[in-house]
Amino acid sequence: MWKEIHIDNWEHYNKVVLKLNPKDWIFRGQNNVDWKLETSFHRAAKYIKEVKRNAKQRVYNRDSYEKEIINQFKSQYHLYQPYSPESSSSFIVELIKNPTDENIEVMLEWLSIMQHYGAPTRLLDWTFSPYIALFFAMENAPNDSCVYAINQNALDIENKDNFGTNYKKDVMKPNKYGSLFLRAYEPSFKNERLVRQQGLFLVPNSNFASFDDILDTYDNISENAIKILIDKELHFKFLITLKRMNITYETLFPGIDGFCKSLKFSLLETAENVKRIK
Repeated sequence: MWKEIHIDNWEHYNKVVLKLNPKDWIFRGQNNVDWKLETSFHRAAKYIKEVKRNAKQRVYNRDSYEKEIINQFKSQYHLYQPYSPESSSSFIVELIKNPTDENIEVMLEWLSIMQHYGAPTRLLDWTFSPYIALFFAMENAPNDSCVYAINQNALDIENKDNFGTNYKKDVMKPNKYGSLFLRAYEPSFKNERLVRQQGLFLVPNSNFASFDDILDTYDNISENAIKILIDKELHFKFLITLKRMNITYETLFPGIDGFCKSLKFSLLETAENVKRIK
């Protein structure tokens, strides 16, 4: 399904990504070339299933697990943070338009907040920048890594052809169409990290199917899904080049967390090169 491109050098990577229309394509870096695309909720659900089966306990439906996690987060989030989607004026407008718990845009806002703080969700992180994706592909990567690229505009066009122009509001209703699809989503209220990383999400309409299974349902997917392979021998040079482009932990993660993470990469250079003024 994935069209694979094996990168030879920095110039080759540039040539590949610059051919892709930035209005259409999105990217995701993964630091192990063998790992498949998988959401944090998908991984968590598999783990819980295994633990419960080993203990001969009842395994509940994944959608039920997701609903319970969301409800727990919403009920206790105010204990830690003052902001919530319901506190915004845009939420009030949406609530007037659709005064039910099924307002998908508000639900996705909640999921994006959960994702930011590390809760398991059905959202998968992507970026509009092939260079930021490349950074994450090499983050803590001792082996070969990869950058996934998807033409999200092509997916959107096919979704509209198959399900109508309002398909996005049904992304959390897996039985609505009897078919699988993905939708791209940008939160209305972006945290600073998401802004710096030029981030967005892909959202599956099923908690059971894998991303590969969903993508396989699209026509001509081999033309709209690329897997860019990065040999581990290239990581050093690529990381140095990205640093010169100001793509580092410090710029992608605001605050002292990003600064401290960035210190690890300072070891890539000699002590003399780390000094800016001699």
